[in-house]
Amino acid sequence: MSAQCLEGLTLLGLGLPEDSPARILVLADGNCSYAAALARARPELQVCATTYDPRSYVPQEHADAVAELLCEVDATEALPGNTNSWQRVVVNFPSPIGRRHVAKTRDLVRRLLARAAAALSAGGQVWLTLESSAVEAALSGGTGGGPRGSSCDLDLLDSAAEAELVLVATAPAHAPSVYKPLGSKAVGHLHILARSIDSPRCLAPTILTRDINILKRGSLEELREEVASVCAPVEVASLQLLDAHEDSWTVRLELRATCCALSRHKAKSFCDLLEEVGDRKAKKQRRPESSTTAMPTPKRRLGWNVWFHKVEPSVEDFMSLLIRPVERAEDANLLWVNAAWTSKSALPFVNHFEDPVLNKLDVALLLRGTPHIPRTFVLPEEEAPWLASCRQGDSPLWIAKPPRLGRGQQISIFRQEDADAYAAGGAKSLVVGKGSAVVSEYISPPYCIEGRKVDLRLYVLVRSVSPLQGFVHSSGGYVRFAARAYSEEDLDPQRNLTNNSINRSAGLPPPPLPDQEVCAGDNWPLHALWSHVDRQLLSCVQKVAPKLGTRQGCRPFAFLGFDVLLDAQLRPWLCEINANPTLEGRRVIDRVVDLEVIGDLLTHLEGGEVDRWEKLDVEVLAEKAVAPPSAGPQLGNAEASGQHGTTPNPL
Repeated sequence: MSAQCLEGLTLLGLGLPEDSPARILVLADGNCSYAAALARARPELQVCATTYDPRSYVPQEHADAVAELLCEVDATEALPGNTNSWQRVVVNFPSPIGRRHVAKTRDLVRRLLARAAAALSAGGQVWLTLESSAVEAALSGGTGGGPRGSSCDLDLLDSAAEAELVLVATAPAHAPSVYKPLGSKAVGHLHILARSIDSPRCLAPTILTRDINILKRGSLEELREEVASVCAPVEVASLQLLDAHEDSWTVRLELRATCCALSRHKAKSFCDLLEEVGDRKAKKQRRPESSTTAMPTPKRRLGWNVWFHKVEPSVEDFMSLLIRPVERAEDANLLWVNAAWTSKSALPFVNHFEDPVLNKLDVALLLRGTPHIPRTFVLPEEEAPWLASCRQGDSPLWIAKPPRLGRGQQISIFRQEDADAYAAGGAKSLVVGKGSAVVSEYISPPYCIEGRKVDLRLYVLVRSVSPLQGFVHSSGGYVRFAARAYSEEDLDPQRNLTNNSINRSAGLPPPPLPDQEVCAGDNWPLHALWSHVDRQLLSCVQKVAPKLGTRQGCRPFAFLGFDVLLDAQLRPWLCEINANPTLEGRRVIDRVVDLEVIGDLLTHLEGGEVDRWEKLDVEVLAEKAVAPPSAGPQLGNAEASGQHGTTPNPL
């Protein structure tokens, strides 16, 4: 296809031959000036235009020019005509109603593309024009770094892939040469999208990389064949073995799509399927993972409607058990999103403040100088003092984490003598990613139950920033176990990390509970170790809160997951604060706990009293917490020593 400049030919030609009787659908055309210009220039086309505005807003000469005009139509909900009946669907400069906002525009584009894709006939195309500020990162797939309002911000490629569309061509657009656009939206960039089912050639391949933990296979070649079968027609560009455990592997999977759509959601479904295949094999080889206890099936809460935006599919599935999901944010009274969101209505609650800043790097910097986290350095900025500390033998073990990844991805545990490898330029192999990492003293020895390391997941609710109002759920949460016995000699992640995503592939149950059945991959409910939770640690909320801002037009709250490690002396250490804690409910214990927590959250939002949400007097807690002296990059002191605190099952 010719990607000519849109000075007449392309916007009016639409890549169609002359005398073509093609059916053209123009969505959200305002006063229908473009559709009228197209119909006059190409009278052989059957042009239908829709507008959200009333008929009185459209000039009569524009209405007379088109074959059909549909007013007061929300193009994100319903389209005219039969499905799969339009050769071209055209959308020029889409903009949400009300104050312009990148997240709102992103959602609008996503919904428009979903409807447009359903309307296309075989070989049809969507012609989408975005403003000039939206062209610099058109092929970046929403990875960040583009200007505000760019295709990067709008996540165009991923939104298109969700609708099974792929980008086949782009071109600059100069709208005034074709019609009289409203306002300042005159110069833009055209994106031509084709149906994935038609097997078009993508303008550029989509490449996504995922790290997953799966059951060990007979060979890497066997796994590669399995992955190719699961992901087809998406290509497996590379498959790299990162870690080999006794019964599982951590692998890096790079997917590449050149003639088909590949979204982040689809990549996630591929990874989930590979993990499920491993789980089924594990069930045959080991004890059953399924529980004889019936999975609870809750009734939805009346009066609540939730709208999701870019959250994990497992979270969306779980939340939908309790709350009726809706397709439009305007119809919801609860917005569950993965980042800040401002609603034009003051009605909805939203599960984020303006700026959560709660990745590992931000938390480390915010809690500098408190006694709640171990001594921590940010690399590469604090490389020199970290190396000096290592050479002094201050800590025998260190743990490095990438600032913005979760689920135990790319975490490294190493000995102090390996610091020389970093100094010699081994950052990529010793630390993670591109050498950027948060490196902390590894708390050793940890508290263990029946020889296995544990940590705690606590749920914290922040209802207000000024004044600060925080709550901790006294029974909702988990005790998570490493799959295998703790060892400082063997730094296998399944012995030294407690992330469920790493340990569940081992197919091993936690120690037994006296009053509850536990199966492979289960957690303990938090009440088993609730007495060891030090409320002073939760005063960290006071350090984080000043970074949380509130915009007008929404009712935000923060639902946070605190990961807490106990050392051998039962002193709690804060490992991480999760701004988007995982809610899965795939296992009986998980579902029971999370249903209670989210149910209590809804009651709290309704204004009801919930005793299990224990209010935090953070100022009093902060006064009781005495920070140790620190200098330079030091963020705390680990005091555990001696043999690791292995205890029998405390229950």
